[in-house]
Amino acid sequence: TLMKNAKSYEPKIKKLLAGLKKLAPPARPEPEQYVRVLVHSILHADATGRQADNALSALETGFVDFNELRVTQPKEIVECIGEDLPDIRRKADVLVAVLNGLFSRVADIKMEHLGQLGKRDIRRHLRELGCPPFAEAMVSMKCYDVHAIPVDDSLRDLLEMNEQIHPGADMLDTQAFLERIIPQKNGLAAHGFFRQYVARNAAVLQRKR
Repeated sequence: TLMKNAKSYEPKIKKLLAGLKKLAPPARPEPEQYVRVLVHSILHADATGRQADNALSALETGFVDFNELRVTQPKEIVECIGEDLPDIRRKADVLVAVLNGLFSRVADIKMEHLGQLGKRDIRRHLRELGCPPFAEAMVSMKCYDVHAIPVDDSLRDLLEMNEQIHPGADMLDTQAFLERIIPQKNGLAAHGFFRQYVARNAAVLQRKR
């Protein structure tokens, strides 16, 4: 769906991203790392990079592999990571659901098969597995070279607070809007900018909520 009054918000986003330096794409992860990227992306929404890294490392220490994680009770995942990670309870449920969704399709915890799909189908498939918009976009961008801009609640709320998107636009509308006006070659740089933008405004956002 198209965000309401998208045309009038376009210049605001372009102004926000003015002077963005195009980044050389990082090396794509090896296919056997894709599930790790998926798990990290689910943990990363509304959290700092360091929080997500720490949470992933707690899981990798606490569980034998992602298949063990798949058959774990969400409350054990919460206990392993701790309550400091934003939205940890919902994320634990999502992790178990997505890993089980993956397993039910290929009887394994692997994602290489997605590479054979078209770019739109990759995204649709990830959403059907239960990936939230932020994680779906992160995985699409990092593993499959699909043009995607990860949007979480923090970014959506911040853009709305600063009148850079239409009031009430949801995450998917915001994501589609940003992906339409930011060219693929700037996608990665824009994503990096948005993470810093959220980090710089974290205190203001907290007060507003």
